[in-house]
Amino acid sequence: LISGCSTKKTYPEHHIGIEVHDAWVRAVPPNMTTTVAYMTLHNHSNMEDALVSVETPVAGVVESHIVEEKNGVMSMKPVDSIPVQPHGMQELKPGGYHLMLIQLKEVPKIGDKVPMMLNFKHAGRIEVIVPIKEGSMKSMKHKGHGEHGGSMKHDHKNN
Repeated sequence: LISGCSTKKTYPEHHIGIEVHDAWVRAVPPNMTTTVAYMTLHNHSNMEDALVSVETPVAGVVESHIVEEKNGVMSMKPVDSIPVQPHGMQELKPGGYHLMLIQLKEVPKIGDKVPMMLNFKHAGRIEVIVPIKEGSMKSMKHKGHGEHGGSMKHDHKNN
């Protein structure tokens, strides 16, 4: 009888609600301490979800960032989460949402694969094995995080 009084809600569709496609991490030179990861998130559930954190053994810190244009100036800033609309998708790509892998413990090389644990608000934890690929570094210098954002303003304050 006591178990019938539980207020815990369950969302059985959410353990399979999010699919991750086309995930990859940019290869960087051996002296770099930061790289970036991209992917596409598909939400097959009826509820908005959000990527709230990411863990990987190759980086001390993983931050979710977004690139925005304001008054003709591109800027990048961390965000608390990355939304994924119901029955929609969110593309993590250059010039938009992306994941910064900071304080690299090892520099991943082209052809390597790294595990990443994606933590979603509703779907829970999803582990993906992500390949390291070559990506263009042109116009992606980013002061403070190595090669990632050139003349791009970088703001760690959530304004």
